[in-house]
Amino acid sequence: MEITRDDLRRYKHMVDELKSLDAMIESVNNTYKSPQLTSTGAGRPRDPSDPVSRALYKKDKLRQQRMELMKEMIRIEQFVDSIDDMKERAICRYHYLMCFTWEDTCFRLQQYSSAKAVSDYDRRWWNERP
Repeated sequence: MEITRDDLRRYKHMVDELKSLDAMIESVNNTYKSPQLTSTGAGRPRDPSDPVSRALYKKDKLRQQRMELMKEMIRIEQFVDSIDDMKERAICRYHYLMCFTWEDTCFRLQQYSSAKAVSDYDRRWWNERP
């Protein structure tokens, strides 16, 4: 499982995207709530001009996007969990997964005197990987 630092950097944007997709799915649920959604069931034809059919199609696409995004996020989390270097694993969790600043990451680790030392350790670790 090959993960790059850029993948980790994108993680916080994935969290935002996940929240956005959840809001959009909820919006589709709220906008098109009607007896038609529950009473017509599977026998309803998928007419593209029908607002209920469009809503159901949109909801399916959003759920599929959410599922793909979750797979990628889980892949990144599993990579972080597999890092043998305990310092680097903690740095990745705090800075990339939990979106802490370098200063906050440094404070949490309590073994570094500066945020620059933490970011340098992170950079060296990534550069030394095979």
